[in-house]
Amino acid sequence: MFDYETMPLFQVQFHSKENPDMLRNLQSNQIGKMVVIPGIITAASKAQIRATKLVVKCSSCGHEKTIKLQAGFGGAMIPRQCDNARNQGPDKQMCKLDSYQTYPDKCSFID
Repeated sequence: MFDYETMPLFQVQFHSKENPDMLRNLQSNQIGKMVVIPGIITAASKAQIRATKLVVKCSSCGHEKTIKLQAGFGGAMIPRQCDNARNQGPDKQMCKLDSYQTYPDKCSFID
């Protein structure tokens, strides 16, 4: 493991021959790419990850449902009742309330 107390502090400076873009001219197709913007960084924070597609699965019957999320900062509405509970199959299995679980490996996210 690292001993953070004895690790020296350092700064990183990038140089590029690309023409700088103005911050207001950034487009959505540049998400996830390195861009050149003139200026000095005065503060930094962790990127906030947001889901664009959620995949949930019923823990009772195994029914899988995909929920696509709209752009913006709104939350996801995960159904409280399984879709199979409304349309019971031949085995008439009853699903519990709030039985959906999220599967992050199948979901899609953006920063």
